[in-house]
Amino acid sequence: MRKKSVEEIKELCAPVINYLRDNYDPYTEISITNDGIRVKQTILGIPDDRAGNQEKLTAHASLDKIIRMNFIQS
Repeated sequence: MRKKSVEEIKELCAPVINYLRDNYDPYTEISITNDGIRVKQTILGIPDDRAGNQEKLTAHASLDKIIRMNFIQS
């Protein structure tokens, strides 16, 4: 990915990050795809500490709050 593309994405996403910080808790994320936008909230995180695991894995039970947005070009 080109450096210019990374900077453009950071600039575009800054208002979304600020909105998320101002209106939701740390367990909420926004996923943007070519199909739409999803607001996802983790309601449970359980570390997997079975023998043999060097890193703790997190299992998430997510409650998806789906927001479909249709963009109408003017």
